[in-house]
Amino acid sequence: MKQFAVYGLLALFSICAFGRRLPYPAQVVAKRSFLHQTAEITPTTIFTPSANGNYRIEVYVSIDASPSCKSDTEVSPDVYWTDEFRSKDETAGGAVGCGPGQGSLVFHVKGGTPIQISAGYGGGTSNDSYDMFVTVVEE
Repeated sequence: MKQFAVYGLLALFSICAFGRRLPYPAQVVAKRSFLHQTAEITPTTIFTPSANGNYRIEVYVSIDASPSCKSDTEVSPDVYWTDEFRSKDETAGGAVGCGPGQGSLVFHVKGGTPIQISAGYGGGTSNDSYDMFVTVVEE
């Protein structure tokens, strides 16, 4: 019986010590998929926060891996946002060649201003295509 009680206390301790969660878990606020793209994507609003805050954008790009895909195909996602001082933009990962690529970027956004994404595309043939998946998380 003592052994059972000891195991119970150990289990309770493990849950309390290691099972803690953040006081405010990160929350997905927007998702967007761009499927079967064959050209650049112009700046597109993904999310507009109502208040100032820190955000993380995660981007996954998959280039068509069919036999027609050229090894120099390139997709480069750019993120646009505005903080309290000025508008900014930065590349968030990307993919080169006939395969996937990913990236993430953390930034501060002024409330009421949009978070946008675009994608540069080049080097491929007219048969090449790509998919881009975007997730915005409030930190």
